[in-house]
Amino acid sequence: MYYRLNEFSLEMAPLRSRPEDLKEFTTRFIENSNALLNKKVEGLSEEVHDKFSSYSWPGNLRELRNVIKRAVLLSKGPLIELSALPEEIAYGESMQDEGHSPVQGDSLKGAAEVAEREKIVKILSRTGNNKSKAARLLNIDRKTLYNKLKNYGI
Repeated sequence: MYYRLNEFSLEMAPLRSRPEDLKEFTTRFIENSNALLNKKVEGLSEEVHDKFSSYSWPGNLRELRNVIKRAVLLSKGPLIELSALPEEIAYGESMQDEGHSPVQGDSLKGAAEVAEREKIVKILSRTGNNKSKAARLLNIDRKTLYNKLKNYGI
């Protein structure tokens, strides 16, 4: 059967080697996701566009489509922001190399962890990295904050 179907083959370059096509596919997938999810996302923030351009897309178009759909669902404004992306894209594939486990992007827990990580980073920058003050503002004890910093690789 395989040989009957395999009279000729088509080879297509992976998405990572066609960065010029990324914008086209991204626009199309945002439109489809908006229609499916009844949202009005207009596009990508500049930061997200840079992340998309530098990501290797091992899952090719199927991965891009799923990431866009998730991001449209999680977006609160007109642009997809970094917080709506899976951690391995938002914070780089290097986090896995450093021994940090990536957040499970498709789960509700994963979305909560991404939001929590962003809140901690924001509070730390506001307090000048003073962990005691940050813990008080976050209404958690210092030990819990240190554990979260370790878990999130901050």
